[in-house]
Amino acid sequence: MFSLRGKHFATLYKRVSMCHKFVASSQSHRCTLHTDKGQQHQPPDDDLAKPVQYSNTEANDWRAYDTFLAEENARPKYQFLILTASWVVFLIYFLILREENDIDEHLSTSLYDHLPGLEAQQLEIAIGEKEERGEDTTALVARLKAVQSVDSGQSSE
Repeated sequence: MFSLRGKHFATLYKRVSMCHKFVASSQSHRCTLHTDKGQQHQPPDDDLAKPVQYSNTEANDWRAYDTFLAEENARPKYQFLILTASWVVFLIYFLILREENDIDEHLSTSLYDHLPGLEAQQLEIAIGEKEERGEDTTALVARLKAVQSVDSGQSSE
């Protein structure tokens, strides 16, 4: 599955990751690893030819969710304070300081004012449904007559 070259790279990468410095020795043309204590270690050639057992590596202990979950300490301590202050400023502006404009006044009017005849249609539908169920429709009929008289008064103007 993996080439011999890949196995060499995996072994070498594992050893390099444990060291702070990776220096190529110019005299022997071999890789020399320097550890923190200043000791030099030359990897034997036969070690590079052996396969790396996955169960003995650090990758065996790593889980996929560890890659995608943020650490507890990754969030700044002051993040809650900043978010809370932002929400407070937002609410103060939009609920207290902001004055109404013509768009707000337009939105506060009834939908029936914008669409003539809509209220009459909805009342007729509601009257039909209540009559099917056998319920009282006197209030709806009275409202329908009032709406129709207002609509006929507006259309004659």
